[in-house]
Amino acid sequence: MGRFASCFPRRETRLTCRNMVSGLLMVKESANCWSLAEAIGHSGPHVLQHFLSRARFDTEAVRRSVAAWTVEQLGERR
Repeated sequence: MGRFASCFPRRETRLTCRNMVSGLLMVKESANCWSLAEAIGHSGPHVLQHFLSRARFDTEAVRRSVAAWTVEQLGERR
């Protein structure tokens, strides 16, 4: 998450993003805010719903960072 930290102006938003990604990796069936909240130990989906609908972060910077990371991971290895 270090490479994405600058995309999120608030610490809480960074932590919620990290938790949400962890939840997505844990949930085997289709994911929604309730199943993700359960997977990461939240009592309900409210924090994740806030993150997705109202939290402020630079979505374009996140997209660029994820794309760069993906190219690094899937790039040609010699």
